[in-house]
Amino acid sequence: ISADYTSKMLSVLEDNRSEFYRTLAKEVRNKIIHTYFNGDELNTNPVTLQSEVENIRQSMAQNYGGVTIPTAIDTQTGLAVLLRHGLYPNEVARDKLVKRLQEKMDEHNGYLTTGFAGTGDLPHALLDSGLREEAINLLLKKETPSWLFEVEMGATTTWERWDSILPNGEISGTDMNSLNHYAYGAVEDFIIEKLIGIQLPNVLDDTETYLIQPNFTKRLEWVKGALQTANGELSVSWRLSGDDVLVDIVIPGRTIAKYVSTNGDEIYLNPGHNKMKDVIV
Repeated sequence: ISADYTSKMLSVLEDNRSEFYRTLAKEVRNKIIHTYFNGDELNTNPVTLQSEVENIRQSMAQNYGGVTIPTAIDTQTGLAVLLRHGLYPNEVARDKLVKRLQEKMDEHNGYLTTGFAGTGDLPHALLDSGLREEAINLLLKKETPSWLFEVEMGATTTWERWDSILPNGEISGTDMNSLNHYAYGAVEDFIIEKLIGIQLPNVLDDTETYLIQPNFTKRLEWVKGALQTANGELSVSWRLSGDDVLVDIVIPGRTIAKYVSTNGDEIYLNPGHNKMKDVIV
């Protein structure tokens, strides 16, 4: 992922090193697939579980924590990362990953079990894999572990722990317990891109076209958000109106944007106010 982003960045800068990182990204992707898949089946016992790094991790857990922490491959985090970043050999393998991720969500009544590494990818992986209700349900849960538990407890920033403040109002501990932490705040990316629907232009697209593609839900009456672009504010709002969704999009001047409706229609938007109706599937 990092190599792919670096390649795109260098390409924009017209730096000839972009091809090196593009090739590296492909090599890393192929190595991941070779290591973690047997055909279209996820390999839950890869060679990495016998690696020096894994042995060091287990030794540290024993020496400093007095515990054994088993390493699993088919966790919510592992499955979400593979799905969101397309790290699978074929569509059959993808379908099996989606089924397993749904099972993992069901095992925990729709709550997440991810840490810093997987939380940002999980809601995207769910929605992009067709598990729309699971994604929205995850976002709107109000009991810990969840974002809205923090809101219910009066938080104005995202915590480092899901239970940084306990239900009785007391802090859960003073070690590694920031009340203003970036990691779980990664969900804002999902809210902006998928719920509000504002997606940045592809850096390799010379037209610099913004994609507006909200995901509607009957569990919210309205959603509104905005992005400050180089040309001014781009805002999107939608609200339910019976069986319809009323969408209001404001596009700044000198900006290209297109709206993708629920049924897949693409509509190029004009600068200024754009009002339209859509539906919830």
